[in-house]
Amino acid sequence: MLTLLILTILYGVPAFFLLYMALEIHFKNRLNLLHRLSSAMLLLTSVWFSIELWKNTSNPDAALFKGVVLYIEYPILCLSMMIGMHQVFLITNKFERYSKTLLMAVSYVPMGLFMLTIPLNGWMYQELSVFGQTGSQQTGLGFSIFVVLNLAYYTVEIIMLAWFRSKNETEFKKVRVWLKGLLLSIAWFITVGILEAKFYEYIRSISPFGILFLALSIRISILKYSSFPTYEERFLKLFQLIPDAILLLNKKGIVTEANTAALNLLGAKNGEVRGQPLASMFHPEDKERISDYLVQMAHNGNKPSFMEIRCKRLNGDSMVLALNSDNLDVEYDLMQFLIIRDITVAKQSEERISYLAYHDGLTGLLNRVSFQRDLEALMDKKQQFALLSLDLDDFKNINDTYGHQAGDSALQHMAKKIGEMAVIDESAYRLGGDEFVLLLPGVAQLGEAEERAARIRETLRTPMTYSHYEIEVRTSIGIGLYPNDGDTAEGLVRATDHAMYRDKKSRKSLE
Repeated sequence: MLTLLILTILYGVPAFFLLYMALEIHFKNRLNLLHRLSSAMLLLTSVWFSIELWKNTSNPDAALFKGVVLYIEYPILCLSMMIGMHQVFLITNKFERYSKTLLMAVSYVPMGLFMLTIPLNGWMYQELSVFGQTGSQQTGLGFSIFVVLNLAYYTVEIIMLAWFRSKNETEFKKVRVWLKGLLLSIAWFITVGILEAKFYEYIRSISPFGILFLALSIRISILKYSSFPTYEERFLKLFQLIPDAILLLNKKGIVTEANTAALNLLGAKNGEVRGQPLASMFHPEDKERISDYLVQMAHNGNKPSFMEIRCKRLNGDSMVLALNSDNLDVEYDLMQFLIIRDITVAKQSEERISYLAYHDGLTGLLNRVSFQRDLEALMDKKQQFALLSLDLDDFKNINDTYGHQAGDSALQHMAKKIGEMAVIDESAYRLGGDEFVLLLPGVAQLGEAEERAARIRETLRTPMTYSHYEIEVRTSIGIGLYPNDGDTAEGLVRATDHAMYRDKKSRKSLE
């Protein structure tokens, strides 16, 4: 019973800790190849110790013992050697300098081919027969080749690890730890091999323990000096680097996590955000709307929701936010995942583009597109109205005499005066160049339209001051009545333009 307990401690405890280290390294970064290979190697070593425990405690018959050794134990040792070579190529950055195919072939082909020969009868061990009776075994040619391959693999690994140089101190330390573990393991196996010939019964039970030096060095190398962060570290870094503001809220709307962009957007520090209701971080006028949105989001189930909202920061600055949200089940608790984007500038640009689509960029009046839209809409009502067509007199002369900037100022001056003349429901438009129109929905009589035209001329009688010049801005005006002068948009505009040209001609004849 005591012997069983001692053997269990000798082999079972290392097997357990090797399994623990394999899982620890795997979940440290299971997407990294070096982590996966190291985890696999430690797992195989754990199985090897478990087999040694079974061999020493169960007293299996010769056939079963031989089968386990040939078909399980030796393949495990071969796989461990192949994986070990692959690991060394990785940590010494050989894949960056040499062909991947070549390095993989060096790692797996020699020992892989040898594995195929293990089941051959008499290859690894040969039965000795004395007087026709089967007796003890002696090692075969295959075992000798296995030893030579192990020595070759270890030699290549030691050379690569010993000659590795790097300006990165962390990488260099990682390789040095790996090298020390490998050298200690080899020294252990050599020492045990020498002593085993003389003290076989006492030494053979501790033969596998040399691999523990390498296993511990792998763990230290990866967990202490590895440059690969854990999943949590990587996602936390990504969470902080994302330019969009991200908040994680509980079902009561309390902020539990906030990234750097969210803190900048809200103008707050982390301690001022975490544990606080989201609505409390906005202007009092917007708290109710934010709260209503969170309630709506909570009732959406697993359906993502989107909202644009105009609100104010606590300091009163206005902003437009795009809110994308979804509900997440985190450890059996419903959480609200909220992405906030400040689209204030984008909205301002969008509004500016929309404004320019329907307004003249120089004068700020409505443009030709707006005029066409409003004229057709007014005609659809079948109500009488008047249309004034205005043209700036001597516009070319102003440009030639005072310069184009003076011409622009004249257009702006005229636009301002016309715009001031427009009352409720009336609109002024610049169609292009020096052409303007005034749409008068409430004017149905010619006399009333002529009175409005006279008032415009009177308003423009005062000269415009440009630089140190006084420039007269005069206009010719044509009047068109709907439907008397045209019952279509094209016909009415044409009639109004003709009236304007007649006015211009008559005014020139009087000068």
